[in-house]
Amino acid sequence: MEKYLFVEKIHVHEGIASGTILQAAFLFTKTHIYKMPLESIGSHGLSMTNTSYLNTEALLNDVFEKIEKEGLESVEAFLKAEIPKEWVYQVSDLEKLEIQVGFWVFGKVKIKGNGEPTMVLNLQPKAKRETLKELYSL
Repeated sequence: MEKYLFVEKIHVHEGIASGTILQAAFLFTKTHIYKMPLESIGSHGLSMTNTSYLNTEALLNDVFEKIEKEGLESVEAFLKAEIPKEWVYQVSDLEKLEIQVGFWVFGKVKIKGNGEPTMVLNLQPKAKRETLKELYSL
């Protein structure tokens, strides 16, 4: 059986300097992490920005359908073709992948790509963090 974790909505803090909180869907596989943004809210001084990614809902429907019908390999090929490469992370190339299982606010996932700020994912519930930790054998 192919191992993966697909989560429809995670709150992501993209570093203090960016001032951005992102809501995104994620597909975690043994070799890659795919980020599919739904909406971002940024705070820069006194101004606020709100960005919606309109095509993500259709993309998520395609992902669900392809996983069920065609398998994980097909979904990964589809996502690599459909989403920007900066939203695809190869696990072996990450500077940091840290999963704190803890309960409630004490559990989080930290991902840092090369030369990028650390993303902190508020992945709930705890069982999903446990599944993710098992997936990456951490």
